[in-house]
Amino acid sequence: FEPDPTERFIRDLFELRRFVEPSAARLAARRRTSADIARIEAAYRGMVENPPYAEPAVNADLSFHETIFAATRNPPLQCLAPAVCATIQWSLRLKAPDDRFFFTASLIDHERVLDAIVQRDGDLAAARMSGLVIDSLNSTLRLLAGRPQAEAAKSA
Repeated sequence: FEPDPTERFIRDLFELRRFVEPSAARLAARRRTSADIARIEAAYRGMVENPPYAEPAVNADLSFHETIFAATRNPPLQCLAPAVCATIQWSLRLKAPDDRFFFTASLIDHERVLDAIVQRDGDLAAARMSGLVIDSLNSTLRLLAGRPQAEAAKSA
């Protein structure tokens, strides 16, 4: 991946997420086991119990999404999890210094996805995951758009 992501690159990665993650959440809701729920819940707790953007919280966020892919029981779909996680990592890397609020606010979206998966409501899980991805894209693009002005102000 690019060392300094452009807006186009970020949009391309999020486009992948928007295609893939809601479908993964839908399948996970339909196919998940109680062990899958325990792993998704543990990942969610790791996000809640650690400081925003700290390594354990980031790892828990990645685990949350990876575990949803695993719960689909679809190996070809699971192959896309690393690309999705790369997108999440870029997004978190951009946000970490500037937007500590976003991580905390996104916990509500993650909890709603988890609840829909627990309820085995595939359509609701897909809709909630779609909302999570769109919110993340919008906050990432806001930060990306503000970077040149912030960096120029630091140089002045």
